[in-house]
Amino acid sequence: MDSLQVLSYVLVVFVLALGGVLVIWPRRMQQYVLKMPGAKFHPFYRWMESKSYVWALRVLGVCSLIVASIFLAVLVYSDLT
Repeated sequence: MDSLQVLSYVLVVFVLALGGVLVIWPRRMQQYVLKMPGAKFHPFYRWMESKSYVWALRVLGVCSLIVASIFLAVLVYSDLT
């Protein structure tokens, strides 16, 4: 296994973990973002306080889980052949 494959696996695991966090704890991520310095001056601050932002985080998490799962399947299949 060369270094590019290892890097690919690391990236896939990172995206899987990020997607899992966004699906399991979207409200904690929302609180984290709102506590960042300068967040009140962000043009999307009012939207980031809303429930639709939490749903957007969930959707983004599901999409990243799907993409990372597909990439993981491709990586595993390419290693088997």
